[in-house]
Amino acid sequence: MLTGVAPSQISALGRPRLPSFLPWLLWLTLTFATLELAGGVAMNQPALLISALITAPFAVVVLVARRLVQLRREVRATVVIAISLALLGIAGAYLIGTVAQAMILLPVLSISLLLPYATRRSSAAALVFGLVSSALTFLALEVSRPVPIAPPLGPIFSASIMIGIAALVIAALLDFAGAARQSLTALTGAHQQAQALSAERAGVVELLNSLEVRSDPEMTAGAVVHALAELPGVILAGVLEHEDGRLRVLGVSGPGTFPIPIGAYLPATVSEAILAHATGGPWSENIPDTATGQGVVEHSPLVEMVVALGIRAVAFAPMRIGGELIGIIGVGTVDAERARHLTDELPAVGEFGATASALLAPSLTDRRERRGDRHQIAAVISDRAFRPVFQPIVDLATARTVGFEALTEFEGGRSAYDMFGLATRVGLGQELELATLAAAIKASTALPGPAWLSLNVSPRLVTDSDRLPALLGKVRRSIVLEITEHEVITDYAGLRSAFRRLGPDVSLAIDDAGAGVANFNHLVELRPDLIKIDLQLVRDVDTDLARQALIAGLVHFGRAAHARVLVEGVETKEELAAVVELGVTLGQGYFLGRPNRARAWATTVALPASTSPGIERVLIPMPARRAVS
Repeated sequence: MLTGVAPSQISALGRPRLPSFLPWLLWLTLTFATLELAGGVAMNQPALLISALITAPFAVVVLVARRLVQLRREVRATVVIAISLALLGIAGAYLIGTVAQAMILLPVLSISLLLPYATRRSSAAALVFGLVSSALTFLALEVSRPVPIAPPLGPIFSASIMIGIAALVIAALLDFAGAARQSLTALTGAHQQAQALSAERAGVVELLNSLEVRSDPEMTAGAVVHALAELPGVILAGVLEHEDGRLRVLGVSGPGTFPIPIGAYLPATVSEAILAHATGGPWSENIPDTATGQGVVEHSPLVEMVVALGIRAVAFAPMRIGGELIGIIGVGTVDAERARHLTDELPAVGEFGATASALLAPSLTDRRERRGDRHQIAAVISDRAFRPVFQPIVDLATARTVGFEALTEFEGGRSAYDMFGLATRVGLGQELELATLAAAIKASTALPGPAWLSLNVSPRLVTDSDRLPALLGKVRRSIVLEITEHEVITDYAGLRSAFRRLGPDVSLAIDDAGAGVANFNHLVELRPDLIKIDLQLVRDVDTDLARQALIAGLVHFGRAAHARVLVEGVETKEELAAVVELGVTLGQGYFLGRPNRARAWATTVALPASTSPGIERVLIPMPARRAVS
């Protein structure tokens, strides 16, 4: 899950083993200081006493350095020793003539100690420090009048100083070489691990991209978490959906039974804690901390299960669409090493989150929209945000109103076609139909007594609802139920049986006849009492021979099947005259009357004389309903 070596790994590489070097340095310092002090006192040698006074404080410096190492301040300890060695070399060269040439090696040693810690910026400073300290040593040799040591101690002391300093330089160089070799080995291992992790991540991303997007978000989420569970060390993977400030489980992969089922919400405190971090990018959580209440996630059955599984750390990544948070993706690991570096792997977790977002976006967006649409339709139903209106159905031979079709107007100007279609898609089609039917039946009491009431119903409502018969029983006039083609009918026998149970005062009409192939199946299979020709066939029928032929055919079918024929959408006098000539007996449309409230039609029984086509005025009543076989 890494594209390169983790920063936490890099920081541990190339570090000299200063703790192993300090005991040698302290031992040599104390040994030389003791010998110099003893020799100076025993043989009355001022140079040896001066050397002891120079060397002894350096032992204190080494002890301070050891304490700094214990406090994990290795770099500070190294700098202190390096500076002290340089100053020791300058002081020794200035004060003791027999060791002046040997002391020049101490600034070189200080450089060898500082260079492993030098960065691009500080390496120049370390080099300058070494050169300056060396220059000062040479200057001390030139201007000093060092105190000599009487032979034969002078050569012996000088040689011992040279051997001690050489030993220090060799020890430092060997230690640095060993650290460099160890660092190179660790770096090679880290690089190989990074390559392996990168290959793992690429494999998971490829697997995620190859997943099939399902219409059901839970199925897609299940495939995602199973792909993430293939990562080494990952024992738990989950996808959470964000909805109204809470998180719901979409998919989870892990051992045993997850304490929260698919589709259920996380505890409110857990959701709030996770969402508080989701404003940024990916993040990680240490489970021991969270389990004791020190992290962001409080105690819950979820946390208890995570702790019981031995999960050491979890990582989360937000899933977004256009900046909007749609969910959270998370993984948990039991691998202690992976847990330590989980923060370094967060970019990979973020990449998984982005890929999962792309996979889940279509289905989650659709469901969020449907959820919002469902709330909208539910509000329309509960608030009665609609009103019934009625459009007259006119006998074209007498220009008298013989029926009214109940229509629904919705607040906000949305069309009834869109609203009923939306209600069906979100599973509230029957509820909206029943609510609008109840409103229309209640308002229809103000309509003229002889007119029948035409109601639009879906086939599903007729066959599935037990409330429809009780609702229609409240109507005190003849009823015509209009079945449209907007819903597929798969069981004509079942629909016929359900229709017979509605009673003899309910007639059947096929709406939008001629609008599609399904209508012709309806005509043949249901044998309606009334055929309503679609308004698209009526448009410009006075000048369109093809439309005239289709209407004439439907009129002929109606006569053969003993069904009345009604044209919808009559908007001009010419269209009205054309359909009358074709043998149509009933009409409906803006030219004959626009939809209006029931009380507006309370006294209306006929059209104005100017709209009458001037044909024989014979009242043709609606036939009684026949038994539908």
